[in-house]
Amino acid sequence: MPDTEEASRYPTDLAPALAAALHSEGFPNGDRAALKRMGISGRTPLAYWRFLLRRVPERWQGDRYRLGWRTLICALALQHQYPQDGHRPLGRALAELGFSEARLEGLLAAEARVLATLMLRAARRI
Repeated sequence: MPDTEEASRYPTDLAPALAAALHSEGFPNGDRAALKRMGISGRTPLAYWRFLLRRVPERWQGDRYRLGWRTLICALALQHQYPQDGHRPLGRALAELGFSEARLEGLLAAEARVLATLMLRAARRI
């Protein structure tokens, strides 16, 4: 398990390390492409399971986290370059892109699968 396990108190703490791994020069382009196509439902590519098992501590790999990891990993893979800017909140990034208040309100009110779908739509715009 990577060193990030010791420093991570919450699953969200892993986002910068996951983004860095997905966008590193050594990450296989075929795996990144499979993760981009993955979405929140349907067939789960082997690249997802390899990535999850190598990068996410076992305590956060249960069914409870599955939709969240699929959404996050797909969203990070969709970015054209290193996407994680810890100093720029998601709301600010969306505002800079002209994301409408109505869409933001829908995103904030959504739950579960609808939230995951809307997050991937937002990630495509970022």
